[in-house]
Amino acid sequence: MCDFLKEVYKSIYDETFDYSVLDHRIKLQKAVYFLENMGVTVGDYSFSWNKYGPYSLKLDSEAKKCSAEPVRIVKFSDRAYECFEKIKRFVADCGAYSKKEWVECIASLHYLLYVIRIDASDVVNELIKRKPYLDKEDDNVRAFEIAKTIRIAL
Repeated sequence: MCDFLKEVYKSIYDETFDYSVLDHRIKLQKAVYFLENMGVTVGDYSFSWNKYGPYSLKLDSEAKKCSAEPVRIVKFSDRAYECFEKIKRFVADCGAYSKKEWVECIASLHYLLYVIRIDASDVVNELIKRKPYLDKEDDNVRAFEIAKTIRIAL
């Protein structure tokens, strides 16, 4: 599983995963959350609300076991590669946020809308109430539009 998680991370963020870096752990959580919500089988993870948005304890536990060893070649489905590219595109323009804050913002808006079921007209305000440091209004609106596109393609 480590090779798989490290390759997902590298494919999306173009950097090597390092569990000791908090931003890396948060970004991995969001990448896996996005992929699962896009219909890509990543693992048996369930996500709940946490300080940094959607979080899976099981995913964190598996990521913690990952060492600094180089990634072995991992093959993904064509659909997975399409989703990696989609995520890379929307992660590329973070606006006023750091990459970590940007994916946290998008994933949190998605979770609030589709899991907690906050009304779409209130979801951005709910995000700011729960996460006052994610207060860039224009970027939050843009992140919300992205969050609405993260759905399983039928």
